[in-house]
Amino acid sequence: GDLDAVAVLAEAGADAMLRAPGSAVRWFGAAERLLPGDAAPEQRVELLLPRARALAANGHLRQSHDDLLTCLGLIPGEAEAQRAQIATTCAGVERLLGRHDDSHERLLATLAALRDRTTRDGVTVMLELAVDGLFRADPPSVVDWASTALRTSRDLGDRPLVAASAAMLALGTAVAGNIAPAQTGYDEAAGLVADLADAELAERVDAAAYLTSAATYLDRYDDAVVVAERAL
Repeated sequence: GDLDAVAVLAEAGADAMLRAPGSAVRWFGAAERLLPGDAAPEQRVELLLPRARALAANGHLRQSHDDLLTCLGLIPGEAEAQRAQIATTCAGVERLLGRHDDSHERLLATLAALRDRTTRDGVTVMLELAVDGLFRADPPSVVDWASTALRTSRDLGDRPLVAASAAMLALGTAVAGNIAPAQTGYDEAAGLVADLADAELAERVDAAAYLTSAATYLDRYDDAVVVAERAL
């Protein structure tokens, strides 16, 4: 029940996340065990969610999935943004487990549950559905979801989301074998990513990941290396 100790352990977990996810798992787990029994569900989620991500990064996918399901059970239905965040993370782990149908259905249900799809949360789920199309070898689905995400993010005026959506659209078009439009889309997405300040790109570093993959599909390997190094 020592909340000061919980805060110190949580900070240690956050500091270890990128370089030592195994250590992060232990720190977050220790913090979660110290929470009092009557702790608010949101407090427990704040520790379980990063632990789930650290578990996944360390290859412990089933344990990560269990934590994420626990988080979804703790989050109230009206907390749309947090529920969407956890659900997309859970869908990503399900993909890594080879449970592609579960991942696909979870993402569709999450999008359907949003009161307004034309939000950052909606675009995030759309981009995850585009990734889902890649894993299910369905290029038309990738292009459709990425196109919808791009239109919506432009309406929102969210530069990092626009860049991520454009990069995913270029990747989906390249995977579909439509090389000429993929080249054009890549050039547009590369310009959008280049125009982002590092702090903006850090908000959606997946934009650089999608762009790197698109460059690789288009045999633009030098470009791929430059974008990937910036992302790192």
